Amino acid sequence: MKKTVVKIGGIFVITAALLLTLSSSIYAQSREPVHRRERIRDRKVVVVNRERDYREIVVERKHYFYREGYFYDRRPEGFVKVVAPLGARITLLPHGYRIVHVRRVKYYFFGGIYYRFLPRERVFVVVKAPL
Repeated sequence: MKKTVVKIGGIFVITAALLLTLSSSIYAQSREPVHRRERIRDRKVVVVNRERDYREIVVERKHYFYREGYFYDRRPEGFVKVVAPLGARITLLPHGYRIVHVRRVKYYFFGGIYYRFLPRERVFVVVKAPL
């Protein structure tokens, strides 16, 4: 009699765990992340995100927004990806960057953007592509 109760209890625990896993994966797939929505307008990709997802960076009195390795300009229709402004400073490199050495100079590369590290200021600065 005790063996039957243990087996039923074990089956119940396994079934409950499977249902919980299945329901959480279905729920995760049904939600669309806010930062993934994009629409195309005038041949430019406009990312429709909340402003708090971006970090504002000022380069030569022009305001840019930075998020996950890319730079954006704020327009009435949303945030538009732009070319990285030379001299922009960030504190952390995006995940997936590469280290590139050109003529014994160390560069950090991500998404077509080259960075140099300034150790005194502890920042990475956008620079021209090395020749």
